[in-house]
Amino acid sequence: MNDSSDASEKPAPARAGKGGKGKKPHSAGRNDSKSTEAAAPKTAYGGDSASTAILDSRGVIISTNEAWKNFAESGMLKYASCAPGDNYVEICESASGEEAESAREIASGIRSVLGGSHSEFSLEYPVAAPVGELWFRTVVTSLSQDHVARILVIHLDVTDKKIAKREVNDLARRLLGTIESITDGFFTLDKEWRFTYLNSEAERIFGRKRERLIGSSIWEEFPVAVGTRLERECRLALGQNETSSFEEYYPALGLLLEVKIYPSAEGLTIYTHDATERHRHREALRESEERFRFLAKATTDAIWDWDLKSNSLWWNDGFETLFGFGPSEVEPGIESWYNRIHPEDRDRVTAGVHKAIDSGELEWWDEYRFFRKDGSTAYVLDRGYIIHDDEGNPVRMIGGMTDQSERKSTENKLREQAALLDKAQDAIIVRDLGHRILYWNRSAERLYGWTSEHAAGKSEKDLMHKSANDYHTAMEITLARGEWMGEMDHRTRDGKEVIVESRWTLVRNDRGEPDSVLTINTDITSRKKLEQQFLRAQRLESIGTLAGGIAHDLNNVLAPIMMSIGLLKLNETEEKRLRLLSSIESSA
Repeated sequence: MNDSSDASEKPAPARAGKGGKGKKPHSAGRNDSKSTEAAAPKTAYGGDSASTAILDSRGVIISTNEAWKNFAESGMLKYASCAPGDNYVEICESASGEEAESAREIASGIRSVLGGSHSEFSLEYPVAAPVGELWFRTVVTSLSQDHVARILVIHLDVTDKKIAKREVNDLARRLLGTIESITDGFFTLDKEWRFTYLNSEAERIFGRKRERLIGSSIWEEFPVAVGTRLERECRLALGQNETSSFEEYYPALGLLLEVKIYPSAEGLTIYTHDATERHRHREALRESEERFRFLAKATTDAIWDWDLKSNSLWWNDGFETLFGFGPSEVEPGIESWYNRIHPEDRDRVTAGVHKAIDSGELEWWDEYRFFRKDGSTAYVLDRGYIIHDDEGNPVRMIGGMTDQSERKSTENKLREQAALLDKAQDAIIVRDLGHRILYWNRSAERLYGWTSEHAAGKSEKDLMHKSANDYHTAMEITLARGEWMGEMDHRTRDGKEVIVESRWTLVRNDRGEPDSVLTINTDITSRKKLEQQFLRAQRLESIGTLAGGIAHDLNNVLAPIMMSIGLLKLNETEEKRLRLLSSIESSA
């Protein structure tokens, strides 16, 4: 199980075994000290607490100390449960269970020491115990002298040391992991200005791998840094043993760095934080605030900025332009807004603002009435955007008020006009050039059966026209001439056919471009039915007149024949001729 090596006083390197085990065989040598048997367990392997046994050349136990006896009685290691007179090598070789592999390695190590190929053998190995995993170290060392083969076997419980070492290693790994994962660049320099360590962020900042930089002088690797504040501060910190921190832009790196320098006995520990992005954000914020100030001056809206913590409210010049209040005429806080909201709207509007703030929303808007300085009322559209801090707490609200009075007046007029159109008996429809219905009055609802909500946005052509060809023909004429008038066959929601007298008018926008089509449809279905009935009666009357005229003409032709037959019968006596005259009379 052990590697053999040439005779030497220098121990051979340890090899890793299963489960973290490691062996340390040493090359052959002889210890000529007479005190070896007594000194070795005490001085080299933990003093009287070590469990020790002395074996002869065959591997038979000659003697043990008290600790070995106690250890054997504990049964912790089955192959260690032996006493003087037992062949320890054979017991190890015949071991079974979880400890078998370790026991056989120990037996092999003993044989290598007895055989003279090594002067010492050691093995660390884990053992499963009811209290948890324990670690032991078995050491086999030669005590041979005067050509009498003797070996010393020692069992040590190294669990505490193993745990302590593991904790140290874990701590070192966590510390290294922390240093590697921090967002700051971290590197160390010795007193000769050579790199001794760099983390991954330092590699990114310097743009070079640590394998290249470690052992190199910072001033040789980065000559552009010579004469900069970095060099001055580093030399000052190292010379006076004082901490230093500063911020400087390095064109060669294209970075703005925050640097902190900590002196130590080995040299310098330096933290560098890439502040370039933060600097860009500062510049962007400055530019944004500057744009905001110019925008606040340029717009006609009333821009406001509400500090939710101090409850102060700032207005731009638009507040005076729209409502007439100068800066000295308004309260410094939110009262300058709250007190001028129309009483009928005030509770609703303020409740909506506070709900948006308290519920974590990002924006709020509302329309309400707002008093001007002269006492008149303006209809305003107010929009606000809520700004939160890093913890998500609302800190500011910025927005603007737009005077919607003119639009509101226009909407009222349009509603009045729409009400008048709804009273018209004809169906009035407005559609865009893509055939989508924009307006549908009440008479259109009554005529066709579809509500304005259902008809809005639908294609007029697909909704009610029976003939697509007639529709496109009328559309072409309207676009070419500006208007069209004629009769069309339409269908209603329930499938009923109606005949309308339709008048189309092309509506243009302010630039004179075609924008929409106004259609007025009059239901003439009943009138068309009456006309058809009248025409049918006229046709029947004409047929009757024609038939009477024909009958009169025929009567004029047949009357002489009838009278002549009567005269001929008076003078006729022959039976055959009388029958012939009767037949002519019947036919006439």
